Amino acid sequence: MKTTFYPFELHCHTVHSDGKMPPDTLIEAAVRDGLTGVALTDHNAVSGLDEAERIAGRKGVVFLRGIEWTTFYGHITVLGAESVVDWRSVNPDSVVECVRNVRASGGIAGIAHPYRIGYPICTGGSDDWGLGNDYGAFSHYEVWSYLSPQKNPTNRMAKNRYYELIAAGNRLACVYGRDRHTDYDEGKAYAVTFVGVEGAPDARSVYQAIARGRTYVSTGVTVDLALEREGATYEIGSEVPCGECRLRIGASLWRKAYTDRFGVSIDGVRLLTEEGERFFPIKAGEREEIPLSLSGRYLGVEVEGTIEGERGTLAVVTPFFVKS
Repeated sequence: MKTTFYPFELHCHTVHSDGKMPPDTLIEAAVRDGLTGVALTDHNAVSGLDEAERIAGRKGVVFLRGIEWTTFYGHITVLGAESVVDWRSVNPDSVVECVRNVRASGGIAGIAHPYRIGYPICTGGSDDWGLGNDYGAFSHYEVWSYLSPQKNPTNRMAKNRYYELIAAGNRLACVYGRDRHTDYDEGKAYAVTFVGVEGAPDARSVYQAIARGRTYVSTGVTVDLALEREGATYEIGSEVPCGECRLRIGASLWRKAYTDRFGVSIDGVRLLTEEGERFFPIKAGEREEIPLSLSGRYLGVEVEGTIEGERGTLAVVTPFFVKS
């Protein structure tokens, strides 16, 4: 069955923690922004989930039950398993076991905004878990956060760290967290996480897709790509044998209202490996076939272009994981 990628927001807050929106406003905002689904991840609280889920069902929005474990050592977004562990027990000594319990229950857990500025602005907001390069228990990692993500220096740090963790052997899906607290329109570009599922999306299929790495983050573009080798076709986030292959890739503009507002245009794609980077021009709506010889740990793909008057990265794709 064909995999289709749908836009989701995976990190939001309501009045049930420190947000300014009631749950109905959050769901209405998701509909207005053209999202297929939304996660509610209030800080150490699940009291808004039932109400938000009922409203989402009436509006035809896929709802993801979540919580943001908020500690002095970092924040973790947990989807699909909000009651598995008491957030008060999560600390550097227990975090890996807690995350494994989440995944054993069918949920997923990921690192939120790993380079958020810390004390006194946001104590515990950055990644201070002291895990070195061992993030194998986690399913996803916020490479982008907040509005205008391509302009935020903490996102450049997070993306660099993400590739470092991938090179160390971690299988992490890249995700975006708007970390939405209000419905106020600040006039800045936002990103979404595109999640690839087979058939009609529901909460369980989304959790499974993120766990499998079927994700990319994007500001105003959609990505269509697959890697072919010896008659086999591999999707984003797949494990791929090393050697000669072909990457088939295309990039198109997303919603016209969005791309017109923020001035989105596509220049090309950038391929990243441990050995370096290569850029290939590509036009919006066209597909290219790129011959490659895979080696190392991963093949990363990014879309480059212009948004909000500046040239930068428009999309980051969960890599293909190369096995020797």
